[in-house]
Amino acid sequence: MIKIKIYIWHGGIIILRGVPAGDCTSNCAGGVGVAVMARMVVLLLSIGLVACSAAPRIPGVVSKSPLVVQHPDQVEVKYLGGGGVLLRRGQDMVMTSPFVSNFSTWELLIPRDSKYERVDQALTDDISRMEAILLSGTHYYQAMDVPYIATAHAPAAKIYGGSTAVHLLAPAIDRQRLMAITKAASGSKAGEWLYSQNKRMRFMAIDTDLISPVSMLSSARLDEDQIRLPRLPRSYPAGENYAWLIDFLNSNGTVSFRAFYQDAPSNFGMGQLPVLKDSEQAPVDVALLGVSRFYKADRYPAHILSSVRPRNVVAIRWEDIRRPNTGVLREDRAGDLEAFQNQIRQVSQAPVKTPAPGTTIHFRVKLSDPIQTATK
Repeated sequence: MIKIKIYIWHGGIIILRGVPAGDCTSNCAGGVGVAVMARMVVLLLSIGLVACSAAPRIPGVVSKSPLVVQHPDQVEVKYLGGGGVLLRRGQDMVMTSPFVSNFSTWELLIPRDSKYERVDQALTDDISRMEAILLSGTHYYQAMDVPYIATAHAPAAKIYGGSTAVHLLAPAIDRQRLMAITKAASGSKAGEWLYSQNKRMRFMAIDTDLISPVSMLSSARLDEDQIRLPRLPRSYPAGENYAWLIDFLNSNGTVSFRAFYQDAPSNFGMGQLPVLKDSEQAPVDVALLGVSRFYKADRYPAHILSSVRPRNVVAIRWEDIRRPNTGVLREDRAGDLEAFQNQIRQVSQAPVKTPAPGTTIHFRVKLSDPIQTATK
């Protein structure tokens, strides 16, 4: 008799395990032939994919954004997938480490370009006037899509990152748009604030050590401009790692909305908030925290939450970045989303949201002057 085991993983992935090859002919014991078994597989896969194509069934994951009342005093946080986030308040926009190309494991070992069509499908917002792209590092999942995005979608944006980021991207992006971090926060010592041209946003890089969600990648840093971009995704260097403090400002310089961004786990003492001047003090409205391999970092996310004390938490890079965001969503094989959420609840009372790629979460802001809304 043929035994078929069916596993349904988070309601989305069906794995079938049948008899070994050679154990069965077209007329197997019990009257179930290979052809019949194949039809069963197709039917079960079809049912599973149809059931899951509309929305992920992973517990706690927020699906595509519902219709919301639009307020002038709100910040939109859109999860692009792969750890990338678009933060927007009216015409003020900033993007962090955008990556949606999503390569399978074998694709990391062969020459690849960004998947331009997939990037175009993911970036549905008009970001032509966006002023900044903030990089947390320069591995392929942090920097590879940036040249295309900066050229085709965000021609006004400056790219902020470590010296490795500048040297890496120099062959593909105008050197005047590449801004090297010269004074990042470290420990309790504050770093330099970097302001948008209109002074309505500012950013501070924070030194950290990030646990990569993908193994066997380059750990290199660069000290000179490259002639060309790496051909193999796995050859993108690690570069300098940063968390980011992101402020949307009122016209009087006070903080309207503050976000903390760290797209991967860090060890205890790394990535924590520095001591800021009294005039720069403000609560963190949302912490955007990477999930994948969180258990490999010492006391993460507890040490970040104790330092940042956010009002809200958004879990990012929880999904498998080896699969396209357009398919059935799966948790990262090296992560444990439920355990991560439980860890947060042990040390923080902040609400936790886990958005599916393409989902926008809305937050109200502390308003002291009118927000300039986007024009159509």
